Amino acid sequence: MSFATPAPAPSPPLEGLSHHEEHVYDVKCAVLSQAYLRRTDRVHPSLPAVVRVDILEAHTLPDGRRRRVRHFHAVNDAPRWMHRFTGGGTLLGTEESAWDEHTGELRTRTTNVSHRHLISAEEVMTFRPDPGSPETRTLKRSTIRARAAVRGWFLLGLDRAIERFLVSRYARALADGRAADMAEMAEMAREGRHAQRYV
Repeated sequence: MSFATPAPAPSPPLEGLSHHEEHVYDVKCAVLSQAYLRRTDRVHPSLPAVVRVDILEAHTLPDGRRRRVRHFHAVNDAPRWMHRFTGGGTLLGTEESAWDEHTGELRTRTTNVSHRHLISAEEVMTFRPDPGSPETRTLKRSTIRARAAVRGWFLLGLDRAIERFLVSRYARALADGRAADMAEMAEMAREGRHAQRYV
């Protein structure tokens, strides 16, 4: 079944660096999607770099799909010399998401707001039932792209260094996110919320 919704779609290729990962969870897709949505609608203790979350939009579409747009503020852990390009001491990002509660499928698109005229960073994630075991497992796909707005030999490799840092930082964030998902699902299990709707 295709996931047609007025929610996030990938941008055209950024011509910079990219990174793609796939991970299979031994849990039903609806449960994982609910855990992700729940943990990302607030500051989460397992992700201390995120210091503030603002929900800008959250509503249910006529066909039952849920759409959400949020801003998040995160500590900028880039080297000090890179802050003028990556956004200073804190970074602002935007995430759009759409969730189909009938299939459990979730799609998100995250982009930077800070210093967008200097650097573009984008992450697209999808959560879908794993084709090999759709009732019990979830396939999560993540693609990260980063591109410096100004590129050329005269930068002496600075543009590529910034792109490499952003891609590697997002890749580390994926691992942190998996741990946060597991922690949130454990909390939901303790609360008996696995079968409940969310968002």
